[in-house]
This record gives sequence, structure tokens and C-alpha cells, in this order.
Amino acid sequence: TSVVLHPREQRRTTTKVGSKVEVKEKVLDEDDGYLDAEVDDEQQRLFSNLDVETLQHQPGSVLGSVSLVAGTTVGAGILALPAVTAGTGYLPSSAVILGCWAYSCVTGLLLAEVNLFLMCELGRGGVSMLSMAEDTFGGPGRILAGTTYVFLHYSLLVAYISRGGELISGIADFSPALASVAFGSLLGVTIYASNPSVLDRVNTALVGGVVLSFFGILAVAFGKFDASQLGHADVGRVMSCVPVVALSFVFHNIVPTVTSSLEGDRRKITTAIVAGATIPLVM
Repeated sequence: TSVVLHPREQRRTTTKVGSKVEVKEKVLDEDDGYLDAEVDDEQQRLFSNLDVETLQHQPGSVLGSVSLVAGTTVGAGILALPAVTAGTGYLPSSAVILGCWAYSCVTGLLLAEVNLFLMCELGRGGVSMLSMAEDTFGGPGRILAGTTYVFLHYSLLVAYISRGGELISGIADFSPALASVAFGSLLGVTIYASNPSVLDRVNTALVGGVVLSFFGILAVAFGKFDASQLGHADVGRVMSCVPVVALSFVFHNIVPTVTSSLEGDRRKITTAIVAGATIPLVM
């Protein structure tokens, strides 16, 4: 995928009238002439994602970005929340979950703002987490961020490939090691051979499957629901569950991907981050 910055950014004029900022720019009409047009600066993307071969516009979808944020957030941490928060009680643990969700949304949006700022400063899309760390903290920050990033994601890859191999070995008559290799190979080839729009749809379908399976589990467990337990509260155990709850709402590593996929459109990026983090909150 190629990124093309809009040349019309160079033909833009900005006028401030009181507290309102009016933006005018030259827009190419059907007769290759230029017309003055007023545009809403908040609704405009910074660049366009184009297919390298066909030069067709390939914008990322908001739904796909929401699914990416939600899919990144829903993991082992979310699954561990019932066991971690059971002793704390319904109301205290709900307050902790809401607080961690709000903190995660705010920090994710701030990270997106830094990414957008660097896109404008560097004049290109696809600004990575390492570029952000280097521009903010210099060379040592880049090294520290890169080391942490690699360690975290290799650990996640090992955990998920190992678990995926176990699931395949349980279905087919394969050894766990061979099944893990098959699972990793299938996943890698699929990602390599698919374009972003296909991956968006696949990821959205998988996240939809996770949500449906979650509500299926709720339906099965509803028969053992005891409303009297909702009144239990142990405020003294609140801090013990904060680390796991906070970890459950981590999606920040894919914020640069979301920002690039949505072409720097601040409104779409905000929607994707907040809506994507809200899905695990509801769960």
C-alpha cells in the first residue's frame, strides 16, 4: 500500500474570524479548473492510502479499526477479570473497570494525537511507535521502546501460537509442536497474501465470533446467577485487582496502525479507539 499526501494542502488558506477558523482551498473540478471551496478541517483526512499496482484508493474502515482495537484488547486479561475481581465485589470492581477504561481511552487518544502531529511534521503517513519514541525521547527512548516492543510481542506470539497449536492438535492427530508450526504458518501466509481490506473483514468476523461466544457463555451461566452477591464489597482488595484490570484494556501498540489505516482522520480515529475499547468494557 502506498501513501499519497494531498497536494491540495499546499493550496489551503486559513482565515480566523473571531473564535472560528475558516479554511478555504482550491479544489479541482471536472473541467480541470480550480474552484474555491470551504471545507471542514476536522473531517478531512491527511493523506490517501493507494494500492501500488492499481493506484485505487484503499481507505481503512472504521468498523475494521474498531474490531482491531477490540480484538487487541480482548485477551487473557479480560478472561481473568471474573476471578480477579470476585473478592472485591461488584460495585468496587465496576468502579475500577470504568476508571481503567477511561484511562485507557484517554491515553490512547493522546497517543493518536502524537502520531498525527508527527505525520504532519514529517509529511508522511505510517509513523511507527519507534519513530514517536525517537522524536519524543531521542535515541535512548527509541532503543528502550524497541526492546520493550519486541519483548512484549514475541512473548504474545509464543503464547498464542502455542495455544493455537494445542487447539489444532486436539482436533487433528498432530503433535503440539507440529500443530504450532502449522498454525503459525497458516496465520503468517494469510496475513502476507491478503490486502488490508481482506484482513479488516477477517478480523471483524473473528471479533464478532468472540463477542457471540461470550454472550453464549453468559447464557449458559445465567442459570447460576445469584443477585444477592451483588451487594458484597471489599474495598480493601481494590488495589490488588487494578494491575490486571489496567492490563486488560491495553491496545496502544496498534494505535499507529489505526491512525494510518484511517488516513489521519481525527474523528474516525477517535470513534475507532473509544468504540473499540467500549466493547471489552461491556463484556
